[in-house]
Amino acid sequence: MIISNANRYVSQFMNAEKERLIGLLIMQKYFERTHQLVPCERYY
Repeated sequence: MIISNANRYVSQFMNAEKERLIGLLIMQKYFERTHQLVPCERYY
């Protein structure tokens, strides 16, 4: 039971494309908030 729950939890992080996109969005937010990048219009 514990192992199956752990595997199910970890499986959400196994999508490399999704993880890369999330990382890029985090970097964008960081650079915008530290005034190293001009904030862009968001359509989402």
